[in-house]
Amino acid sequence: MARETFEPAYLTLLRSGELRQRVQIAAERVRSCDLCGRACQVDRYEQLGSCRTGTQAVVSSYGPHLVVDIYMPDVKYADAETAYRYSRVRDYVAVNRAAVKEMHRQVGDLTLDERSIALRGLLVRHLVLPEGLAGTAEAARFLAEEVSPNTYVNVMDQYRPC
Repeated sequence: MARETFEPAYLTLLRSGELRQRVQIAAERVRSCDLCGRACQVDRYEQLGSCRTGTQAVVSSYGPHLVVDIYMPDVKYADAETAYRYSRVRDYVAVNRAAVKEMHRQVGDLTLDERSIALRGLLVRHLVLPEGLAGTAEAARFLAEEVSPNTYVNVMDQYRPC
């Protein structure tokens, strides 16, 4: 796919009016919030959700993403008990896997332009942890068998036990 002919999906949604509709739906969903895997049902206009976010999320960093139609989720753990023990997140594996599958359904495998720059698709980040805690083999098996054998994975080794 050539970058010159590539058009980000949000522009199509903007022109059709669907982007505005999606914003309105999301704004209403925070009144009984189910936007993350915790599904706390809190009215985030009145109080913080279990994610400690109100109606305005805090952005920790940002930068240009030209690679616009790209999802880059983390797959941190392949075992629910490990996820709860180290990150205090219930149902992490089930929620994470459902989200990754949905992301792939929306954008498909990673598509590159003629210079090998990503334009659209799924790129999964996976942090390798000591003693196999991340379940790297199981995470890779899930991606290959339940998402796509063509899934790009950024294997990160920068774990620092500070």
